[in-house]
Amino acid sequence: PDVIIEAQFDDNDAEHGQAHFQDMLTDGVKTLSLDTGEKAKAVGTGDVHRTKQDDGAKANDPKLLPEKVLQRTAKVVYILEKKHSRAATGFIKLLADKNSELFRRCAMFSPVDHRVPRAYVSLADCPPDFVTRPEDYSNTLFICRIVDWKEDSNFATG
Repeated sequence: PDVIIEAQFDDNDAEHGQAHFQDMLTDGVKTLSLDTGEKAKAVGTGDVHRTKQDDGAKANDPKLLPEKVLQRTAKVVYILEKKHSRAATGFIKLLADKNSELFRRCAMFSPVDHRVPRAYVSLADCPPDFVTRPEDYSNTLFICRIVDWKEDSNFATG
């Protein structure tokens, strides 16, 4: 959870210096950690409290942690049915790296809808004079359909 620290300062506090501000902010602050049985013990040392766990080995086993502290994760293994048409509107532009092999073959499609990924589009599918005059097409909307997305690529192919 978020921690909110509230303190009021006035001109008189400036006389005490930076250390005084830090002492005011950390006064009564507790450091806590979760134990497997949620039985964390706070051991006080002055104004700062430390937490001691009953069994450190149990805390590393996620099966023993309470359900509410775990973050569920999953991995997509297969897409059974592609329901989205995978078509989007957006703009095309030349790639930034002019020395790459990809620059000679593809343009970058940037969709207007941020939920759709960017895609490489073959220059053969672009207008004939796009390579020589890309600025003429900077305000033209294009429609691109994603046809493939290789597992090792950051961008789809359209």
